[in-house]
Amino acid sequence: MNQCKKSRRCQCKLFQSGGSSSSWLVVHVIRKHFTENPYSRSVELERQVELRCLAPEGIPPPDVTWQKNGVPVEPKREGSNLIVSSEGHLLVVQARLADMGNYTCVSENVAGKRISDTAILTVLENVQRNNKTLQILDDSERV
Repeated sequence: MNQCKKSRRCQCKLFQSGGSSSSWLVVHVIRKHFTENPYSRSVELERQVELRCLAPEGIPPPDVTWQKNGVPVEPKREGSNLIVSSEGHLLVVQARLADMGNYTCVSENVAGKRISDTAILTVLENVQRNNKTLQILDDSERV
């Protein structure tokens, strides 16, 4: 007989001719797919932007972190303008050119690790010349 509770604890009972025994085990899972992957965004220099990430469901609930160009971001580092919300979204408080890059959301618990699709963050810099606004793009956006 197998009785599982929402607390992720299952009791397994084994019946044999000489009697029975039972044992408890803890179940850990993480779903394969993100509920919402982050998507690419463009933002003007010194403006705020949010990269949303809804991590896969899991037991226990997975921790969410972010990577930029394959390197973990450190939102708590002094001078950082990045915040990870309690929902796991990445907020760039005041976009800088150095914030441009490829961002991925990482979801992890004891059952496994999932990495989201890549979102490209592009920071646009406007320059005023002779009453005309020019938009400066990085080389990857030039045709």
